[in-house]
Amino acid sequence: GVRGGASSDRKQRRAAASTKAASSEGSALARKRTALFEVHENGLAYLTDLPSDGDTSYVGLVMDGDVAHLTYYTSPLEHDFAWVMGMMLPTEIRMVTVDLKAMEELADQVEAR
Repeated sequence: GVRGGASSDRKQRRAAASTKAASSEGSALARKRTALFEVHENGLAYLTDLPSDGDTSYVGLVMDGDVAHLTYYTSPLEHDFAWVMGMMLPTEIRMVTVDLKAMEELADQVEAR
């Protein structure tokens, strides 16, 4: 994870987690990732992918001071399965801790789209 704290000017902006495709986004044959984005008034700013593969997403979030604890599910990470293949495999529940100050610093370098 990354370390830090949420600044007061970010109260209107929240981190968002989503699934993004590594190729054509809507395709069942695309490779998917669970990713972190920052929400801006004019769009989303992509920050990073979480370790994920195949059938993945549905993030749970707990804020705890300067860190965020995220849980999500994913297909096994040993292969980069397409989403449709990942749906037929077992899944893992994973947890990561993200340092919010470091994510803010990264977000300051990325423009929203």
